[in-house]
Amino acid sequence: MKALVKACNSNIRDWPQLLAYALWVDRTMRSFLTGYMPIELMTGKALVMPTERAITTRGALPWRTEMNREKLIAVRIW
Repeated sequence: MKALVKACNSNIRDWPQLLAYALWVDRTMRSFLTGYMPIELMTGKALVMPTERAITTRGALPWRTEMNREKLIAVRIW
């Protein structure tokens, strides 16, 4: 996962701590192709996560138009 490498900021020792977060973000991120999260496609319902109040929402993230998937995941991890 390129996003995990970027999130580690060249400190390879951080990857075990960040792996679970990277996987969670990847699995709950809306697909650019479908517009849905994987769980939404499986259940047919929008996912409401209990952590939405504790974690910065998408609107508060430092978005840039030139961001690819790896950069978006790295931003959401931190």
